[in-house]
Amino acid sequence: MSVPVLSETRQFGRFLEYTREHMMPGILSVAIDSQPAISIFTGRIANAMYPERGPQGSAKRTATGESIVIKTRLGINSTATELSGGYADFDTTPQDNVRHGRANWKLYGATVNLSGHEIDVNSGPEAVANMVEEESRDAVESLLDVMGGHVYTNSGFATRLTGLDQLISANDTVHGLSGPTYPPWNSRGVSPDGTVPASITFTPGTPSFAAAGLANMRTAWNQASEGATTEPNVVLTGLVNHERYEGSLEPQHRITNMMLADAGIRALEFKKAPVIPDRKATAGAMYFLNTNLLYLMVLAGADFQTTPWTAPEKQRVQVMKFYVTCELVIRDRKRNNKLTGITA
Repeated sequence: MSVPVLSETRQFGRFLEYTREHMMPGILSVAIDSQPAISIFTGRIANAMYPERGPQGSAKRTATGESIVIKTRLGINSTATELSGGYADFDTTPQDNVRHGRANWKLYGATVNLSGHEIDVNSGPEAVANMVEEESRDAVESLLDVMGGHVYTNSGFATRLTGLDQLISANDTVHGLSGPTYPPWNSRGVSPDGTVPASITFTPGTPSFAAAGLANMRTAWNQASEGATTEPNVVLTGLVNHERYEGSLEPQHRITNMMLADAGIRALEFKKAPVIPDRKATAGAMYFLNTNLLYLMVLAGADFQTTPWTAPEKQRVQVMKFYVTCELVIRDRKRNNKLTGITA
């Protein structure tokens, strides 16, 4: 009779589901925090920066729909002016400054596969649990590792996240909105205000960090800031530039960002923003991010999810799928900035 075998299959089926539900959150959390750029949007770094706003801070948002609509202000209300007196007429000319950008969802996924033979030879729940954990960790960490690189650049692949190199730019089109057509729709780099989009540059005239690194950082910061409340809240860069920045500080001035320190995360500080090193950052680049205006949009129902274990029709195999549907979007490019071409 097949009843004992069926019972064993059901037993392990229930056990596999139990391990999926209870192991995956911890595995996912560790994998996210191993990728600094992703952790800024949806991990411990985001939570440390904005503990009052929940586990994802302000840098991850959820949406539905076949694509993502981004509303951005690309002009000035021409009715705003001084009045000649108490009975002066207000200008009621209709305004059309808000534009709707659009971004496509990007799909990422990985699978965990366990053959019936592997389950047979790893007899007992503990052995199977260890095997499931290792296989799941491998799949999740591999997928987050891929995404961690795409956060910086999609290398021209439309199926990948729109990276920071593409989002923080000038004189090009992002989310369907043209930089030359809408001059405010451009990051400013180190160029003076009013520079035409085609002439905006992100590589300073003196790219040597030893000679002008801090001065260039101040310029990039100021060009992304407006008043006391609109300014970058995190700086991302590669390990080499992070070491250059740390080396430029006097020991007594190596201030650690206290918000992150309280959460057990060590990060230097520049103008109150944490300066975070990331091995995957584009060489020679430094990014000044305002995560209120640049964030990770995730499709509701596809937010780093797993499917139940299933068995293909012609194989004695158990398969679990891990997936996320998301995109990096930017509402205001001029409030995000970068430096490129930094040298020693």
